[in-house]
Amino acid sequence: MIHFTSDLHLGHAKMYGRPRFRNVDEHDTFIINRWNEVVADTDVVYVVGDFVWPQTQDSLSRYRERLRGYIYLVPGDHDVADAEAPQFEILNNIVDIKYEDQHVVLSHWPQQHWRRSHYGSWHCYGHLHHADVDSGWGKRVQVGVDRFNYYPVSVHDLKEIMALLPDNPNLIRRNDAHTPDVN
Repeated sequence: MIHFTSDLHLGHAKMYGRPRFRNVDEHDTFIINRWNEVVADTDVVYVVGDFVWPQTQDSLSRYRERLRGYIYLVPGDHDVADAEAPQFEILNNIVDIKYEDQHVVLSHWPQQHWRRSHYGSWHCYGHLHHADVDSGWGKRVQVGVDRFNYYPVSVHDLKEIMALLPDNPNLIRRNDAHTPDVN
């Protein structure tokens, strides 16, 4: 199974001020427990920025060992590009993955136009820390922990969410005889 999330801010002393948390340990334990409720050891999780703060080799390893699954990090504001941990890989700032026949563009920051958006690709992002920020701008979703009650969102749930969203404003219809095949 594939999951998406962002803005965990594990270890970030200023983030435990999110409603319900009295201290950073309570914040971190709650988020880690939610993660592990839905992520299996064989799953893949794309963290779209702001994973651990401060991100040192020690802090990254300490949090990584408490989380299930293989983690791909698309860096955000608080991420360091050269940290290493088992079952953990840091990707570029903007990543285009393909799930089944669906392209999904990942970046920490929201974009109005993203790679292949005119061909119906999806965009998952973080950064904004608001529950309802998509405002009908096509097939893009803020996947931060604040939005999904501190759980990573599965690709299956993401598919259901995307089905309810309007087409990308710049979508080129496939039935157009001049539309190239982009797969």
